[in-house]
Amino acid sequence: MILVDTSVVLDSPEILLDQDTWLVRETLDELDRLKTHSGTKGYLARHAIRYIYDIKFNRFVNTPSNVRGESVDKVFIAIAGNKANSFNISNIKLKDFNLANYLRLEGIEVEVIETKKDIPEAYFFENLNNEQIQEILNSNFTTIKHTRPNQYGIINPEQGSILAFNKEGKVRKIRERVLHISNSACVNARNKEQVFLMDSLLNTDIPLIMVSGPAGTGKTLMTVACGLHSVLRGDYKKLLILTPPVHVGNKDKLGFFPGNKDDKLRNYFGGARDALEYLLGDRWDKDYADFIDFESTTLTRGRSYRNAFIMLDEGQNTTPEEMLTLVTRVGEGSKLVVAGDPEQSDISRSLCNTGLGAVITAMYDSKEAIYLEMYKPLRSNLVAEATKRFREANV
Repeated sequence: MILVDTSVVLDSPEILLDQDTWLVRETLDELDRLKTHSGTKGYLARHAIRYIYDIKFNRFVNTPSNVRGESVDKVFIAIAGNKANSFNISNIKLKDFNLANYLRLEGIEVEVIETKKDIPEAYFFENLNNEQIQEILNSNFTTIKHTRPNQYGIINPEQGSILAFNKEGKVRKIRERVLHISNSACVNARNKEQVFLMDSLLNTDIPLIMVSGPAGTGKTLMTVACGLHSVLRGDYKKLLILTPPVHVGNKDKLGFFPGNKDDKLRNYFGGARDALEYLLGDRWDKDYADFIDFESTTLTRGRSYRNAFIMLDEGQNTTPEEMLTLVTRVGEGSKLVVAGDPEQSDISRSLCNTGLGAVITAMYDSKEAIYLEMYKPLRSNLVAEATKRFREANV
């Protein structure tokens, strides 16, 4: 009998297909608490719950009566202590080294599993002393001990937060900005994640930005706005918008649309086209056609994009192979923004099987890249409410 911790189920639910693998019922409780969380943990919990249901998993160890309803860690320790009383556990698989130490004290064989699929936390949270606070307020810079090459975060989150960007331990304060795109449209950040996103999009030193989050969080509008701003001020020669030609549910094919290639592709860029119309007016495709272009991800092999601001929308609908092809097309002087919603993939229920998940996992700690996560839908009250309720219903 192999007992598996909740963290392993989140990371590798397919491990439950092994007939020697068992769970404690408290793992279901933990998954239930996690499923309503925003971000990656919530997504993985909802995926694991559905997976357990789909494979009809029913191998659960009886919890000792004195720890029923407690945390999985406490249940594991109690089971290890009661190993002589009818438990036939040959191994426990988990990710927590300290819990492994406790269990070994009870003579249980433990295997610590390395993380495979967990998307890292996007932001850091750091408490600084008064001297460092004054330093960052006066000069906009201070230093911290931090290992991520590029990361946004919050300084002193519990007492007058400061939004900051960390580059290899050197931290600067972020200033909020308002972008005037045209005479009638301007864009400003409406929450801290949008402040982070706008700052990264306008930073020409980072060539790869990866941003995930649910619908309505501003991923497309903010990226298109900052891309336009950057092109108009001369940082790049053109704005290139890419998307995979995948329908909702992946049920139709590109060829079913009438017309030539450009006519067919037009149907896949609704979000970006809506953003362009909002920012530039309904004549944008005539007045700004010289530096705005659209392309399907299926047509990028062999290309080399130089001096371009490139946005990939709906990144969750690319495969890891397609994502690698695209990232390796980015030439000198270009910037690539990969945006997507892990919960709305039409090609895979598993985040690790999508290009979005693959590129974040591979590149989050690269000096050439930065990862951001958007949390709160701002499109309308309906979008926010629907996102919350569908998560709770585990849809």
